[in-house]
Amino acid sequence: MSRGRNRSREQEVKRQKIILCMIIMIILVGLVGGIFLSVASKEKKNHSSNKKTVENKGEFYEIDDTSEDNSFIDQDSSQEESTEELTSQQENDTQKSFEQSLFIGDSRVEGFKLQSGIKGGTFYTVVGLNLKDIDTNAFVKENGEKKTVLAAMKNKQFQEIYLNFGLNELGWVYEDKFIEQYDAFIKQVKEIQPEATIYLQSIIYVTKKESESDSIFTNERIRLYNDKIKELAQKEQVKYIDLNETLAPEGELKETATIDGIHLVKEYYEKWLQVLNQVN
Repeated sequence: MSRGRNRSREQEVKRQKIILCMIIMIILVGLVGGIFLSVASKEKKNHSSNKKTVENKGEFYEIDDTSEDNSFIDQDSSQEESTEELTSQQENDTQKSFEQSLFIGDSRVEGFKLQSGIKGGTFYTVVGLNLKDIDTNAFVKENGEKKTVLAAMKNKQFQEIYLNFGLNELGWVYEDKFIEQYDAFIKQVKEIQPEATIYLQSIIYVTKKESESDSIFTNERIRLYNDKIKELAQKEQVKYIDLNETLAPEGELKETATIDGIHLVKEYYEKWLQVLNQVN
């Protein structure tokens, strides 16, 4: 009887040990799962915080600027990506210097500054910039002060000045009024920067969908403005750059070229930079 009781007790102890081990395993699994969810949540939060905003007719859109997780890419894909990175690096190495260049324009030019990969350059850009208030809009920050474009331009001499106007003026009743004010602004720039080469860049087209759904931002109206900008460049003996020959050769932007029908994706800002690299 004593031996039977001892065996029964031993079995009971073993059973209790097994139950205790199972409870400990369940607790450990729960802890590991909680840690994993916490890390995943932080990664998602960080991913959401790495975004830039751009303006579209007064509204703001987010551009995801984070890098994708490449830890599970196969070897061939990794080699292709390395080749692309090498090609991109080679292009950057051959990029001309823009250290003595000034860029003036609206949110599209702001996007160019942020996403084209340009080296150097001074940018006087702000959302909604147009020629109507170019003389009064003090948005350029210098030494703690806010100045107008023309006032800020007096503090440094530039070799090249790239101008982008027209998109925010498409709604003006008379396009000749736009050209008149553009002409006056160019004359002021020449007076302040007599040694600089001035470039008038064309207004980049919008997508077909955007053009057909809007009475102002239409490709037909953009073509009309660009013709007049080209004529103005000839009149003022400054250089004209047709960005659409590269960015929208078919007379409209591809849907895949933009985030909203107007503002470009990174690839097309890089193409824009390639155009400027080829300009003499």
